[in-house]
Amino acid sequence: MRLFFFFILVISTNEKPIKFDLGAPEIQAVCKVILTYGEIKEGFITLGTGGYEYKYRLLDEMTIYVKLPLDLLVGYSSDDQNGKTTIDVERIKSIELLKKPSEKSIEIIENARKRQSESEKNEEWVDYQEPVWYHEIITDQKRIDYLSKFF
Repeated sequence: MRLFFFFILVISTNEKPIKFDLGAPEIQAVCKVILTYGEIKEGFITLGTGGYEYKYRLLDEMTIYVKLPLDLLVGYSSDDQNGKTTIDVERIKSIELLKKPSEKSIEIIENARKRQSESEKNEEWVDYQEPVWYHEIITDQKRIDYLSKFF
């Protein structure tokens, strides 16, 4: 109870915005979607947050993101910040999680990390946890074992 009141006090008396992330890491991936007529779309997807039961179901549309917001978490930002794009499921021929994303996607991730790091110097980020990227962990068995505790 004291901890709750402490958080309320900090939030209400702090002049700077505070960002909280108290959950397990979010896993995101760069994916390539090939459409039935040959067009290829590359973007970012979220595989969900640990600690929650995540159920996938067939929807009419698949969502991918072409930009990254300041906190790098695509699922929790506005469509303008993350470049949300929807694709009709009927138009999808295949989906691949990329172990080796394109240079363009890597550059978008690195630039977003730099923006976030600069923002951290000017704002109060409490318990910020950057998303884990599929292509960075897929070959690291220790990280896979650690993350499997949350999913």
